[in-house]
Amino acid sequence: MKFLVTLLLFLTVSVGYFWFRGVDRLYWDDTPSVAAAYLIPPPPLSPLQILKSCFAQLQIDGYRPISCWIRDMGRRKTIADQTSSIRLFVWVNAISQGLMASLIFLTGAALGLSLPFAIISTLLFVASTPNLTGALVISAGIQSLIPIFVCGGILAYWAIREKSKKWPIPLLASILLLGPYVREFLGVLPVVLFFWECTNFQKSRVWLSILSAAFVHALYPTLLTKLVGFASLPLVRVDKIGNLGASLSGGNPGKKWRVFLDLFNIIPPSLLLVCLLFALFALRRNRYVISSPHIKFLMFFFAVSFLPFIKIFHEQVHLSYALLPLVILLGFCLRHLWHQTHRHLLKVALAVLFSVTFADQLINVYTVRKVTRDMYDKIDLIADWSKQNMAPTDHLISQAHHFACIYLRSGFYFQPSGGFAHPRNMFTTDALKARMAETGGGFYFLDILMTDSKGRVQKRIPFIDDVRIEKQNLGELTRLVSRFPFIDPLRNFMPLKTWYWHGSPDLEFDFYRGPALNGSWFTGEVSATY
Repeated sequence: MKFLVTLLLFLTVSVGYFWFRGVDRLYWDDTPSVAAAYLIPPPPLSPLQILKSCFAQLQIDGYRPISCWIRDMGRRKTIADQTSSIRLFVWVNAISQGLMASLIFLTGAALGLSLPFAIISTLLFVASTPNLTGALVISAGIQSLIPIFVCGGILAYWAIREKSKKWPIPLLASILLLGPYVREFLGVLPVVLFFWECTNFQKSRVWLSILSAAFVHALYPTLLTKLVGFASLPLVRVDKIGNLGASLSGGNPGKKWRVFLDLFNIIPPSLLLVCLLFALFALRRNRYVISSPHIKFLMFFFAVSFLPFIKIFHEQVHLSYALLPLVILLGFCLRHLWHQTHRHLLKVALAVLFSVTFADQLINVYTVRKVTRDMYDKIDLIADWSKQNMAPTDHLISQAHHFACIYLRSGFYFQPSGGFAHPRNMFTTDALKARMAETGGGFYFLDILMTDSKGRVQKRIPFIDDVRIEKQNLGELTRLVSRFPFIDPLRNFMPLKTWYWHGSPDLEFDFYRGPALNGSWFTGEVSATY
């Protein structure tokens, strides 16, 4: 039965991904990578040479040579033939999403969840907005690889230690070796396995040494590659490089206590609140609820996955890392609640709660698809406007992340003056005036406005109100208003700042997101004015 459910999950999620993602467009984070490759064509290299190059140097986002190779292959193939490249990578991601769902289900079942609750936990993860929005990206970062590596490593370790099987040894070794080359977060895997070894076995010195070495490898990911021939690589700790280093060194200052409220958005808030209250009540009444070694393991796993975000949190898509142990914990909570409730009316109330919150999560598959397509329809409209009203020598400046998407969808038609960074990071007013004087062609500002819940405009291009630059106002080109339904009643009262995001990663900073601005209940909105 377990095999049948695993296969069914794999097929359902893989096939469903095709409908959800589609093969007609590239989305952010793929678009800036391809746009940058068009502006500065990469040198012709074979796949092996590209892999060697990725291992030989640090990347902007850290040291992720495997992810670097996938991203570079993706952008090269897209520049050569966008249609076939998108189809290829959508196939890869469909298989990856199906495999991820299967492994999450098997991990929940191995931890003691009955099949129905293991399925519920899996679907809570698959239909979460961090997973869905991350799944829109097909080559610049295949996010499903992280839960695949984590669940695969946990299952392989348990098969070796609890069932004395030998065949998973090469699999576990490969995961521990290659994981840190995919994403820094996979350094969590040897930590949680070390915890399991210390709390549930005889503390084998061999295994403790192996897991300690794996953690050191994750902590210093350039160490092994430096030793095997890439001598020019710096020996540096993972928290000192890339995005993680920038967050910890002051690029993302202060504590992000709001991240606890973000959890109540990426999981149906009513469900999370009921399970939290149940856990506190059960802890006071009977501590056996958390005495299970599997529950302790999941709580530790969640703590080490989630607590660092108090310091380094930037956007909700990354919370999928902490979501993995959380959804399995929620599966245990739902199982305990269901089996310990004996009164008929309470049972009915629980069934209603489960149905409403589960439906609220599943509807994300539709709403993320709808919002993303609405968003990119407007991007296509702006791209078409640029081709109809601008010359190829004209320059365009904008402050939004998805400016790169507009450039790509225009067929690289205009000149993206200053690239795709925010204008204030590229020009002073004097430097911009000098650039305008020396460069042929006209200059256009595309101001993409978002408002807050009170209608106040946020994040304008800094030069729009600068009287030192003469401008002609061309007026409003178009407006995006994409509304979508939700079912959980508590979402009507969630803070605007932590509202869940329904589009490509990073674009949450380009648009208003929150309750519908027309006041409709049980309706969310993503909007902007161009």
